[in-house]
Amino acid sequence: MLGKTPALITLAFAVLALTLASAAHAQSESVIYAFQNGTDGAFPEGGVIADANGNLYGTTLNGGLNDGGTVFELTPNADGTWTKQEIFSFNFTDGGLPFGGLISDSQGNLYGESFIGGTFGYGEVFELSPGSNGTWTENVIYSFAGGTDARAPLSETLTLDASGNLYSATENGGTYGDGAVFKLSPNSDGSWSEAVLYSFSDGNDGGYPNDEQLAVDAAGHVYGLAILAGC
Repeated sequence: MLGKTPALITLAFAVLALTLASAAHAQSESVIYAFQNGTDGAFPEGGVIADANGNLYGTTLNGGLNDGGTVFELTPNADGTWTKQEIFSFNFTDGGLPFGGLISDSQGNLYGESFIGGTFGYGEVFELSPGSNGTWTENVIYSFAGGTDARAPLSETLTLDASGNLYSATENGGTYGDGAVFKLSPNSDGSWSEAVLYSFSDGNDGGYPNDEQLAVDAAGHVYGLAILAGC
């Protein structure tokens, strides 16, 4: 990643807007924000999500005040420009290197995962809650414990079900070290409880689920992909 040429870095650091003209079926592209590879963030890998007001939210793997990655917001202006705000900088203790994307709930809280950080250093699941004055507050809702627990989420994005439970997979950890699927359930006191739903076993049943978002149906079945094929 760090060996990319300047030209490739320019492309990687741009948030793009594609417009489809229905009559001619032609696309036009505009760069709505270019990251500066510094305190404003660098290497946005997880994509963006939009809220009801058209604001965009995403993560950067590096950059920020502590070079541990950031969460950012892009707000559209009336003249067609966009205003970018860094809403959180990771410092490696409260998380770091967020490869994956974000999801949001009906209250506007944002949820994501970081590759490192948390209580044990194996990564975490975090929540960012908006305040009335435009500030955001981070809450680490789960720290991966290592060992047979899921750990070090790489490029996964969380899934939120209708009951408020969060699901994801990690390509590391689990009973056999080949990755795991986990669930986080909210408790009445504001804490969260984690359960490892499945540990992949040496590639015989698949393994190393990476760079994906799980799907959960109405019956509670969980669907996903794994890099290694079962045999």
